[in-house]
Amino acid sequence: MVATDNLDEFLTEIPEELQTRFRDIVQITDRVCQERLDGEYREVCRRLLVCYCQPETGIERGKAESWAAGIVYEVGQVNFLTDPSFEPYVKSDEVAKACGVSVATMHNKGKNIRDALRLNRLDPDFCVTSRLEDNPLAWMMELPNGMIADIRHLPDEVRQKLNLAGMLPDEPIQPLVSDWRNRKLGQPPVTGSGLFYTLKITLKESQPPIWRRVRVPNCLLADLHEVIQVAMGWENYHLHEFVIGEERYQPPPPDDMAGMWDIDDSESTEEVALSDLVPAPTKKHFRMNYVYDFGDGWEHTIVIEKVEQLDDAPLMPICLEGERACPPEDCGGIWGYEELLEAVKDPKHPEHAEMIEWAGKINPEDFDTAKVNAVFKRWQSAG
Repeated sequence: MVATDNLDEFLTEIPEELQTRFRDIVQITDRVCQERLDGEYREVCRRLLVCYCQPETGIERGKAESWAAGIVYEVGQVNFLTDPSFEPYVKSDEVAKACGVSVATMHNKGKNIRDALRLNRLDPDFCVTSRLEDNPLAWMMELPNGMIADIRHLPDEVRQKLNLAGMLPDEPIQPLVSDWRNRKLGQPPVTGSGLFYTLKITLKESQPPIWRRVRVPNCLLADLHEVIQVAMGWENYHLHEFVIGEERYQPPPPDDMAGMWDIDDSESTEEVALSDLVPAPTKKHFRMNYVYDFGDGWEHTIVIEKVEQLDDAPLMPICLEGERACPPEDCGGIWGYEELLEAVKDPKHPEHAEMIEWAGKINPEDFDTAKVNAVFKRWQSAG
């Protein structure tokens, strides 16, 4: 259960469309802090999450556990959590395990958070209260002449003047509430260098074909899953896996669902990147399969058409082109979709009214690359 003390106050700073997401993540950070850390860490984790839980960060996508791990890890980095000379002391891999994700995933999400909020060690905005006294950055203040100085080391005459003016604090300068809540999100890197992959995603058995062509920076399969969901138009409601030959790659289940599906013969999508699988450079097209929703069985063929080393290229997925709309979720697979289209377009069909009520009007030719890229611009899954 999420502790309710002052949680409503935090929620007032979260856009309404992200408040459920905030609750999902804070439930995990609160639990980890209660089990492994303390109340001070819990409060600072909430503070950091408030700053980052904004639409432009893309926090609405991906597992809540992954973002929770990134939050706890970055708060720990600010406060030297992984240094055994401090208390509490917790190793990085223990933080990841407590959140139910891999260390690689935790580091990936943590880097996104760190870059966006421009975090530093001893950052006063996210320093636990008990460490402020010994935090040199917490004693820094801007003097009337514009200089920044540690007020503990000022000459006596300067300290006396500041004291008379009521400007000399008796305690370390703790960030005001408005200070950390207005922490500006730094602009993530727009371009970079590295391996980039152009791939074509085609929904199997679709006639005419439903397909997308996208270019992505090198990324984890977990991130590629997110790209496919957006590019195709799925809603990320169901389980998925990648299949390459005899090898299967699946996301690890949450702790409370471990054992509910077979992952013994698969590798984690959170620990394998495209560069681990696809030869570069390569003259041959590399193929893999992607299955979404094991009930409806939406199978996709993914063809890696090009692998290239680029400089100063956009560090976000780009949908280059595509054709036809994505089927609605839970319509019974590709054959169910074909039956749905028949019922929707034929007013005399016995299930016409029922299908219109369930699915609405469907235009199977409707696809807009601009809408897909507008989503990609809001989150950058490349790691």
